[in-house]
Amino acid sequence: GGSKCHCHGLTCTSMPCDSQGRHERSRSPSGKNSGALSRPLPRGCQVDFFHQADPEDWDALYLAPNGGPGTYSGYRFLQSHGWMKGTLAEDYDPDKFDIERNHTWPLLLPDPALRFVTREGLGKTQPGFASCMHEHSIREPMDSRPHLSLLLVRRISRRDAEPSRGWHGSVPEDKYMSSIIKHGLLENPVLAVEGSSLYNFEVHSLFVEDAAGLNRVCSDVPWIYSCLCGEHKTAFWMLWPVEWEDCGITELFGYMVSDVMFNAMSCFEKAGLFSGFPHPVDLYKRITSKLWAVSLASDPKAMLPCAVLVDAEAALENPERAASEALAALEVMRCKKLDVSGCRALSACNENGVTKGVAKLGYSWRAQDVVAFRGAAELAYHLYAMLDCSGCTAKSCIVQEWVDFDLEMRLFFLPPATWHPGQHLQPEHIEFNVWTVSEIAPVEIDKDGKRKGFTILSREDCLSRWSQDTLAMQSAEVQAVQISQHLLSWLLSDEKQSVPMIRLDFMVKRLGLGKVRVVFGEFCEMGAEVLAWEDGPSLAEQDPCDSRIDALPYH
Repeated sequence: GGSKCHCHGLTCTSMPCDSQGRHERSRSPSGKNSGALSRPLPRGCQVDFFHQADPEDWDALYLAPNGGPGTYSGYRFLQSHGWMKGTLAEDYDPDKFDIERNHTWPLLLPDPALRFVTREGLGKTQPGFASCMHEHSIREPMDSRPHLSLLLVRRISRRDAEPSRGWHGSVPEDKYMSSIIKHGLLENPVLAVEGSSLYNFEVHSLFVEDAAGLNRVCSDVPWIYSCLCGEHKTAFWMLWPVEWEDCGITELFGYMVSDVMFNAMSCFEKAGLFSGFPHPVDLYKRITSKLWAVSLASDPKAMLPCAVLVDAEAALENPERAASEALAALEVMRCKKLDVSGCRALSACNENGVTKGVAKLGYSWRAQDVVAFRGAAELAYHLYAMLDCSGCTAKSCIVQEWVDFDLEMRLFFLPPATWHPGQHLQPEHIEFNVWTVSEIAPVEIDKDGKRKGFTILSREDCLSRWSQDTLAMQSAEVQAVQISQHLLSWLLSDEKQSVPMIRLDFMVKRLGLGKVRVVFGEFCEMGAEVLAWEDGPSLAEQDPCDSRIDALPYH
């Protein structure tokens, strides 16, 4: 398993190769760890070796469990990383180890009882074979438990979930998971430290083919949990919940039927396996359902556009009536908010009554199932088209008033483990972007009512668009941070576990010199895109691991 190259007819593991076949230097500490091979040992001597199977390597070998539910049709539970038993295939002298000369590395034979299999090779297990190991991946036998057990719940398919989007922010991608292991585990000073076994974690993968497979997992949760040996345990859910029938969407795009996914998450949490990524089940459901857009719409401190919930059955039975009633309800809500705040309408086109807005489904990803409309007729058309779409199981649709804005501001918050809702929290980073296809049209809508284009902006780009109005920019940042305090307290007030990262998106409109309007747009879960933030990916990958190690409740 692990990255492979061929040296002297053997397979070298645990050290990646560059494009010319040379081994890259280890990122691990160079010093000796307790249990490492610090003395000469003869052939046949028992040792532990650290097995690695990179999620990106389709042909990598995973350890198949002994016993359990057998073939467990519909899912596969396999181990990719961890310390395992073996013997030296030849004499080894640590004083002669040279990282640049592979024939000086320890030669390892896995215990014959260990059986390995590829992620798709169900039932085709095979014994291990002779492998030369880096000295940091081999030690004298130890019985200590790993510090952390990580379970990745993931799809089997090798297909890119969304190749046009890039892999940062696309959690079902194998490359995303590979990066989590690299930055969150292998480069984590708590889990790969000098002074103990260098690698102090194990990783298991729960491969699921579809919703039926994930349903079958629920009855086997006690067995799966018993296979995790770490002092701390956590599950990372590398799938996206959606309100669609299961018709190959898991394998094709990494989507999972929301009810099935949340039920499985609840089963594991009840068994004691914390959901460390993206969030615990109740919080994840609260964020992705988008029902907060309606719940908070009447809260003046939340600064949301007016929004109403349209029942799917009512919309399908009589879309024209449903559209008219939704617009009327929006207008009533808008007038009440204007009376309280004294502010102008959020869009010029709606100053004399709500006619333009956005319809969206909950559990939609990457601006999918989000359409703009003008007037009741267009709204009726889009309501029926979205809810009557083959495979859609949504029970409702959210309808919001339109918001005029110049740019979008994204605030990244990293609450420390000791943070309590109500305490002031500054964002770790702020990003700017605009939905556009040209400099002329800040927001452009295609023929189907969906937003087109996406451009990342620097702060300097924003100031250039605003005639260098620094007062307006400062006001926008101050307002967004202030509104965020209320929103974070609302979202996390009932959350018992620490939330290592969350993103809040705002729509910003310059109204005049030094004047700006800030409207809240979106809660974004852990794993959402970090855009141009250079340190963002590493933090997003390491923080959920750290949070489970140091898990502290809010209350």
